[in-house]
Amino acid sequence: MSWRNFSDKVRRYTIFSRSELFEFVAMIFVFAFIYSFDKWGPGAQFDLGSGIKNYLYAMVLIASVVFVHNMAQRIVAVRNGFRAEHRLWWYGLLLGLLLVVVSNGKIWWLQLYFASGLYIHQLAVHRLGTFRYGPNIDTYAWIAACGPLANVLFAAAVKTLQFWSPFALNAVVVDDLFVLNLWFAFLNLLPIPPLDGSRIFFASRLWYAFSFGTLAGYVLLIQLLNVFSFIYALIIGGIVWLGFYIFFEKEWTK
Repeated sequence: MSWRNFSDKVRRYTIFSRSELFEFVAMIFVFAFIYSFDKWGPGAQFDLGSGIKNYLYAMVLIASVVFVHNMAQRIVAVRNGFRAEHRLWWYGLLLGLLLVVVSNGKIWWLQLYFASGLYIHQLAVHRLGTFRYGPNIDTYAWIAACGPLANVLFAAAVKTLQFWSPFALNAVVVDDLFVLNLWFAFLNLLPIPPLDGSRIFFASRLWYAFSFGTLAGYVLLIQLLNVFSFIYALIIGGIVWLGFYIFFEKEWTK
């Protein structure tokens, strides 16, 4: 595929529709409220000024994380002759609001992942002549996986810029972006429909074990040892893949 052809597809099929844009904005508003729920004042005191400031800050963070996730899936989908669509699950959004109120904002990270799902549509004209012309569960899984992968790479890029950029970057902003991207990627890999992990799991349990093990290893290395290494994470993913094959997959295939 030529660059001109690819760029034309990107312009035509990655733009948010009016309904998608409305849902995207609604999700950002609600997610930002969830993320900043316990930041509306020092301690138990309520401060409208600091609350609005933290809310707007949360909106920028959430918008960047969700946009990177969605746009990566859209671009990869177009590259393979499909169109990705992201739909809002309103009941999940309301559930997230309910949980953050009940928990008083203590488990905000869990409420950011109930509200959207990835749907993939075939662009029949752009699939002509391709191998396995019709809908392909493996391709769907790859498109879904690119969302969490983009979040991890974005988080790593931001953290790397903090160390190597000649310009001083705000450490708090970098850390918040880093953590939020990793949580968003990690929880979206859970094998629960309509999350991305469900598409990978149903396509290949072994590939799911490898991808989830790699991301979990990357997060644990950072949290426990303060080690930032994709190589070690891939090794952990390979170990998880081998263990899953020996103890589970071989038994299922007998």
